[in-house]
Amino acid sequence: MRERVEFEGGAGRIVADTRHFPYVLMRSVGDLEVETIDRYAEWQRRLFAWIAREGVRCVWISDIQANVPSPALRRHVTSRRGELDAEYREWVVCELVVVYSSVVRGVFTLFRMVNPRFEVETFASLDKALDRARARLLDAGVEALNPGADAFVDPEPRE
Repeated sequence: MRERVEFEGGAGRIVADTRHFPYVLMRSVGDLEVETIDRYAEWQRRLFAWIAREGVRCVWISDIQANVPSPALRRHVTSRRGELDAEYREWVVCELVVVYSSVVRGVFTLFRMVNPRFEVETFASLDKALDRARARLLDAGVEALNPGADAFVDPEPRE
């Protein structure tokens, strides 16, 4: 299931890229909607079924370029993510988040301080996240070359 797929809706989209598995990149852009999140969550279910058949753990990198979602959408995202918690725990070595805003990175740091089970690491660039991802894969016994951030660049950025 090495692919690059897009889930569009309204003024936002999610791009999911597994072409460089065991690196899984999710990039969100614009204003996301419930339907977009739901289509992405169903794709995640199919991906985890494929990962289980392959028997190889991965790293999950979220490149957050989307606008700050409403509280209702944040609750929905949390709920959908919770439905896949067992799969994440079994197959994902680590979750890394690229956040371009230092303020938002600070919020993630605060979450980690308040809730030690919140094990997401944040980075200011995709390159730095990929370096950390490779190190974590190697620590987990998964051999993988770092594909570099250019491997994940959108061919035509959209507004």
